[in-house]
Amino acid sequence: MALDIGEPPPSEPPKSNSGMDFQPLWGLAASCWTSGPDDRPYARDIVDTLGSLESMSTPSPFTPKEDDDHDPRNPSDQMGNYQL
Repeated sequence: MALDIGEPPPSEPPKSNSGMDFQPLWGLAASCWTSGPDDRPYARDIVDTLGSLESMSTPSPFTPKEDDDHDPRNPSDQMGNYQL
């Protein structure tokens, strides 16, 4: 792996076909890749950052609405309203 030999990762995140901005997440990942352990974020900081990124994210068309009664853990809900 490139990081093992001291090669830095690319400075820019990969491009997304969906138009999603990966820069904030890429910045977090890059801070974890620094060579000095004391320069890396603490786990709590990572959790906090991921939480703030999640709250800023735009729901996708596949994100269930909050008032959606569908429970993907319930086998009877996995088929939705489809009738055979």
